[in-house]
Amino acid sequence: MNQRFFVLILVFVMSGASIGRCDDTDEIKRLKDKIELLEAKLQLAERKNQDLNAEIEKLHAAGDDQPGTAEKEKKSLAALGTVWKGKYTGGGISQSAEAKVVARDGKTMTLETSVENGAIMQYECQFTGNDKYKITNTRRVQAAKGAINPAAVGGVTGTGTISKNKLVQNFVWKRAGEPDLQQTFNLSIVAEGKSE
Repeated sequence: MNQRFFVLILVFVMSGASIGRCDDTDEIKRLKDKIELLEAKLQLAERKNQDLNAEIEKLHAAGDDQPGTAEKEKKSLAALGTVWKGKYTGGGISQSAEAKVVARDGKTMTLETSVENGAIMQYECQFTGNDKYKITNTRRVQAAKGAINPAAVGGVTGTGTISKNKLVQNFVWKRAGEPDLQQTFNLSIVAEGKSE
């Protein structure tokens, strides 16, 4: 009887171990399935991340043609309506001056300057960086009081820099039959731009 009892216990122990091994095998299989599912989700997330990064690069490359450009212009250092006041120097004189952004379209702006002597000029400018621009075209709006040749504008070449509170524009005015005139605007902000 002891022998039978021993055999029964042995059979019971062996069958329990088999069941335990079976449970372990099922658990391992479930864990492997979960790992495969998580790996598939990870691969999908990595692909979506790559797609989003590619889209971001396209948006950066496209620049001002994207939606939201007008909003960026409002927040820029040279938003439509921004006004600076300060000093103009040129031809050995120094006068009070004012500059105002009267048009803005992406990386271009039209800057209108007025000087104490009554001269009003518009400079079409192309931004070459976040705070730097070059003058691409010039138009006289009003000649200075007592100007000898009010129609003469000549070629203007120059650059400008805009910081949070300052506008500095250096340029050379080339006039036919006259010496080049080096001019500078050194202005401080008085009103931040407001798009309409």
